[in-house]
Amino acid sequence: MKIFKELGIPGPEPNFLFGNMLAFRTRPMFRKYQEWREEFGETYGYFEGPTPVLVTSDVHLIQEVFIKQFNKFHARKLWPVQVDPDKDEDVHMFFARGRRWKRLRNVVNPAFSAAKIRQMAPSVNDIINQLLDVIRDGAKSNTDRSIEVLNLFRRLTLDSILRCEVGLDNSSMMCPDDLFLKHCKGVIEDTTKMPWLYLLGFLFPTLHSVWITIYKSLHYIRFNPVYWLEDRMREVVVMRRENKESRRPDLIQQMLDARFQAESFKEIEKEHTRIGPSRGNTLRSMTNEEIVSHALLFLLAGYETTSTTLTYIFHELSQNPHVQQTLRREIMSVLPRGYCEIAYDDLKKLTYLDYVIWEALRKYPLASSVTARQCVTACTINGLDIPEGLLIHANLWDVQYDPKHWGDNPHEFDPLRFLPERRKTRHPAAWMPFGAGPRSCAGLRFALLQLKMTVAKVLRDFDFQPSVKQTMPLKLSEGATIMPMDGIEISALRRASAMSEIGCLRRMSSVLTVAEMAELNVGSRRTSIAVTDSDADSESNASEDEDLDMDARWRSYLSRRISSRRNSSLDDEITQESILDIRRASITKGIEMLQVQSIHKGINLMRRASCGAVLEKNIKTGVRYPVPPGTPHREDCSGDKKSSPKEAIIPQPQEPPVPKPSYLRSRLGRRRASALPDLESVKEFNTITEFSPRQELAMDDESPAVGGVSLVSSDDNPKLPEMCSRLYKRRASG
Repeated sequence: MKIFKELGIPGPEPNFLFGNMLAFRTRPMFRKYQEWREEFGETYGYFEGPTPVLVTSDVHLIQEVFIKQFNKFHARKLWPVQVDPDKDEDVHMFFARGRRWKRLRNVVNPAFSAAKIRQMAPSVNDIINQLLDVIRDGAKSNTDRSIEVLNLFRRLTLDSILRCEVGLDNSSMMCPDDLFLKHCKGVIEDTTKMPWLYLLGFLFPTLHSVWITIYKSLHYIRFNPVYWLEDRMREVVVMRRENKESRRPDLIQQMLDARFQAESFKEIEKEHTRIGPSRGNTLRSMTNEEIVSHALLFLLAGYETTSTTLTYIFHELSQNPHVQQTLRREIMSVLPRGYCEIAYDDLKKLTYLDYVIWEALRKYPLASSVTARQCVTACTINGLDIPEGLLIHANLWDVQYDPKHWGDNPHEFDPLRFLPERRKTRHPAAWMPFGAGPRSCAGLRFALLQLKMTVAKVLRDFDFQPSVKQTMPLKLSEGATIMPMDGIEISALRRASAMSEIGCLRRMSSVLTVAEMAELNVGSRRTSIAVTDSDADSESNASEDEDLDMDARWRSYLSRRISSRRNSSLDDEITQESILDIRRASITKGIEMLQVQSIHKGINLMRRASCGAVLEKNIKTGVRYPVPPGTPHREDCSGDKKSSPKEAIIPQPQEPPVPKPSYLRSRLGRRRASALPDLESVKEFNTITEFSPRQELAMDDESPAVGGVSLVSSDDNPKLPEMCSRLYKRRASG
């Protein structure tokens, strides 16, 4: 126990038998590390029984250990009940070392490539849709709309991992009593049980095989849930190996294929060349048990870490409404309502979302307990002699709260810390929640996919506020990860319904025909993408006047379309039919036509423009809307050409082709020729009179339409005056 004194490293005085293990009885390890840092400085040493551990928050030393001299520190810490990484044939990648680890890492890496992650995105999207339903139902069942989010996100990550990495369609999101969920929870809970066995293992590491035997015997007697999970994984592996037609682009298939490509791993990737030798033949192919152990590793590791990170993210968003609103504006500008799925490429545009996730990982480095490395070759780092066998533990909680790297307010949640200009001035080892160097988290890309897609979709539909049930500050416990002791409660308030938010679109789109709407259904996404791409760079500088100009463009476009139809002498029955269809379809498609400016601001402007007193007065007095410069002169409904005032240029939405009048006449002729009773007109009339008072303006024969032309004229439909009369009575009665 004199090793640290010989090296000149300070630290707490150890007990002859227990070392410093008794210090962790009342305080979690990461909290005790912070206390010792204040007492002994950035680098100090303590003892886990007879085993010396060097703890450091020196980013230069951390960079040397994890990256620059990785070939001397490629081994992880050996736990008391862990199998021997050099002798056990079924050891998985997390505990393996040397060339065995190198081979296993190269097998797993392709399963998490960008191309494979892109293929997983639709599956993750489907499961998040189920999550939205569960949040909605859970919020309704409580008077304060509070929900416990940790267990909810555990169900989400479990189903995502099983589907994308193992190939199993699980249903824990819709079934809280799911067996996979039950046994995964059991495994996590078991990490806090039998502390006496872990203590004996630390005190007497030479009896490692004895502790392993006792551990396995006790778990067989009381049935460790990990054995149930192993059996399920084994069934999947055997079935997939026997059934060659059941191939899927997932982790299991990647490891199965590697069994027949073992020789290809003689060529080691460049980043993994600095690793010392290990015992035995490391070029053999993977066994079934190796595949089972890896499937179980990624299931349990991803299940707990990703769900806990999501919990911390939404907790911070509920506590910081300004961050939540800023993030929602960015999400709505890229992923407006009406998008049932989120494309993988869309996630790359959400830069502020990246900052929010990174800041949550900075404030809550939940996997800090596994950032220890063992020295396999004696070396010297920055003048410090490191003997073989010494454990070096990176004190992430101290590093990621150090004012030297994060300013004077490290305890505040500030995503702007990760702006590019601020990141350049920060040491790269000051932020490493996924580890660093060749042994960093292999499933990083998949974890970020789940995090970004979940936050984007959930925040688009819900507002989150602190729950009265949640006690502050958070109480954290240390187990497999650093998690909230009693879970986290937040209140979920569903945002204004999609019906009310795009009601303005319904009103403004009520002059399209069925044929035109069909064209919009096909072309609207293409149009919206083209418009969004052309204006993406100027979004942050857009003004309200520019949004109102887009309002004018849209109205003018609709007016010209209906005018061209009337000029073809068609009956207005098609117009009435289109009113019904556009209101049904625009809830999902109409929103895509507004992707020119910030969608959140655009919706508010259009709601105000369609329903507010200012624009209503302008419409009734025949005020025309200006057309931005750069717009080609076009004939409006009265045959005049509009001028182009000096305003900012805004991209013009692409117009789908106008259906030929002959086609519309033939449709109308076939309907009349069938000599059916006029029940359809009655149905249309009854439906129109049920619309809300805010939607009547577009049908009012006394109010000029936008551009000075009536949207619906009584000359086109003799029934319209009667309709409008009834509508006015309803509006007057409130």
